[in-house]
Amino acid sequence: MITSTPPEGRAVPAAAGAPCLDALPLPAPGEERVFQAPWEARAFALVVALHRRGVFPWPAFADALAAAIRRGGPPPDPASGSTSPYYGQWLAAAESLLAARGVLDEATLSARAEAIAHELAHQHDHR
Repeated sequence: MITSTPPEGRAVPAAAGAPCLDALPLPAPGEERVFQAPWEARAFALVVALHRRGVFPWPAFADALAAAIRRGGPPPDPASGSTSPYYGQWLAAAESLLAARGVLDEATLSARAEAIAHELAHQHDHR
């Protein structure tokens, strides 16, 4: 089902039960990038996918994101390609919701984050 038609005639599919996601515009070719780094796009997509699968309602995520923004957090790591803490706060909000809803516990989240950090620290660019 199509609920809106952004510029350039590109349509955004509706998310069931998520009126605030229905009208998300897509950037036109040549417009400024929405995400500074690929991981930010993945964080955004992950949260939207979790919502669409019914893991949490969008208002619950909005509340968790507002709380994460109020808490602040560490500055972004320039090596990540991001200069803003915003999508890190998206991840923090998603993690808190997943833990609060019993989808993942804090220990599992921490262990996975450490494993990813270890993998990233040992990657080599072989170009």
